[in-house]
Amino acid sequence: MLDLPTIANEPIPTTAAVAELDPAEPTATSQAAPTSAPASPEPAATAAPTSTEAAFIEYTVQKGDLLNDIAKKHNVTTKEILAINEINNADSLTVGQVLRIPRVSG
Repeated sequence: MLDLPTIANEPIPTTAAVAELDPAEPTATSQAAPTSAPASPEPAATAAPTSTEAAFIEYTVQKGDLLNDIAKKHNVTTKEILAINEINNADSLTVGQVLRIPRVSG
């Protein structure tokens, strides 16, 4: 296992050193040349979001809305909307209810 520096003035680990910590994360194979600038804390790299935050948009149900129409408007199926919102009955929508609509990649 690699010992990482614990003092702020010590060099920051290279990309290769970070890859050694978590080999599951893809990293660049080239190594940057060390700089003489003072070390500053850098945010840790994070994986792509796995939550549904980036995977959906929000839609507020309006008077007269039908789930089928909402689904068609957003190019998804009613089943997808029901599943992401954990709704058992498609006829149970209420005015003002906020639905998560899956984003269509394309």
